[in-house]
Amino acid sequence: GRFPAGEANLCTATLYYDGLVSAAYLAPLVGEPKSVANTYRKQAEDLYKAINKYFSANVSGFETYRYYDGNTVLRSWICMPLCFGFKERAEGTLAALYSPKLLTVDGLLTAEGDVTFWDRSTLYALRGAYVAGAADQATKQLLDYSNRRLLGTHVPYPIEAWPEGSQRHLSAESGLYCRIITEGLFGIRPTGFNSFNLTIQLPTAWNEMALRHVKAFGGDFDIEVKRKSETQAEVFIKNAGKTKKYTVKIGQELKNVPRALQHASIVDGLKECAPMLEENDVTLVFEPLNTKIDHPGYYLWSSAEAFEMVEEIGSSHVKVLFDLYHHYIMDDLVVLTVVQRGGALAAGEDRNI
Repeated sequence: GRFPAGEANLCTATLYYDGLVSAAYLAPLVGEPKSVANTYRKQAEDLYKAINKYFSANVSGFETYRYYDGNTVLRSWICMPLCFGFKERAEGTLAALYSPKLLTVDGLLTAEGDVTFWDRSTLYALRGAYVAGAADQATKQLLDYSNRRLLGTHVPYPIEAWPEGSQRHLSAESGLYCRIITEGLFGIRPTGFNSFNLTIQLPTAWNEMALRHVKAFGGDFDIEVKRKSETQAEVFIKNAGKTKKYTVKIGQELKNVPRALQHASIVDGLKECAPMLEENDVTLVFEPLNTKIDHPGYYLWSSAEAFEMVEEIGSSHVKVLFDLYHHYIMDDLVVLTVVQRGGALAAGEDRNI
């Protein structure tokens, strides 16, 4: 009851959506039948649509989200859909978050026209901006926040709220600060006890970045990112000094760029990687993912296009990671694809059908 939230609110709905997606990944790992994972994914798909339908709104001139039915002012929690891959209203939401109606020198106001700022929503918004692909804008705000709030005259840790709460410290806020880096900047998304997706958001002003000694997923590894050109970067996962196989996530589809040009750019980049892969006996694999439930806006959803890319690259060290679950959702011609293109497969799974 601290601030109006209505009977159903955007923050709780999006957190529940991500919980369903995570539960679908977890279910088979704890021995649940495939039907359980499928149920969670179907619920996630339905909730994704419902969130967009129920909360989408023009608020204070921005095409963003209302926080609850009857909400007429901007709320900082409009950042939450960005954190979990909702792209449909990203542009308007980012514009609202970083407008004078919400953004102050200390962070985001909890509500337009209020005086209270919350670190929790500020930190979620920074992570969401990275996930939405606004790396440069997010990095500027992250540096401003860190310099003023953590290194400046304020208390040297994220706080719950001000002036409410007397700047008390909650450990959750410190954890959210770290997650800007791990889940925003580096885009680490767990998909199992020993697996994860990686979606790098390298700011244009940076030529390299790294996470050292990531103690997770059953290992202790490094993630290194180095800029290769204005449009390309190399990602290295180092474990015990070497890497034998890793997955490249192609990235989000660029709405204003023809798919043919995006296709050609991906192929050209992987062609340049091929000699290095062959020399070091490293197999690079990339995965088509569904855009209906788990990865809205993702470029490579078609297995046929993925195999075409492999054929154009022409290297035995570049293959397709083939997960039937994604193809099943996208109504792809799974059987025909496997039969015709089996030689280009790096892996195949039927765990979710």
